[in-house]
Amino acid sequence: MSIVKTDLLQNRLGTSHPAVTKGEFVKAWGNANQVGTTSIRFSFGVSSLTDAAVGITYFNLTSPMQSTTFGTVSASSGTLMPACPNSFQNATTTDITCYSVAGAPTDAVYINIAVLGNLA
Repeated sequence: MSIVKTDLLQNRLGTSHPAVTKGEFVKAWGNANQVGTTSIRFSFGVSSLTDAAVGITYFNLTSPMQSTTFGTVSASSGTLMPACPNSFQNATTTDITCYSVAGAPTDAVYINIAVLGNLA
């Protein structure tokens, strides 16, 4: 096994970063607020959000995934369960549903997602 250590990764021409297409890398991530008007705070690879219902937010991806079997990792803050699971995804959208400790859908102050898999 080899070890690669670097401070900068560039393409063969040395003009930009290389394209990331392998499934091992995060393709999209986002940090959003569900309270009041759902809004995205920070993101990469997320084009927009859709407030579907109390506690349910759809993250719309900038680039489609190769299939619907990509991975979504999520977390939330506040008086909620440690993670808000996702129950729906297609090639361009993944959802996050947050619940209170009592099990009722509720909006979270901060939700975070990371999407892993192959781009189409």
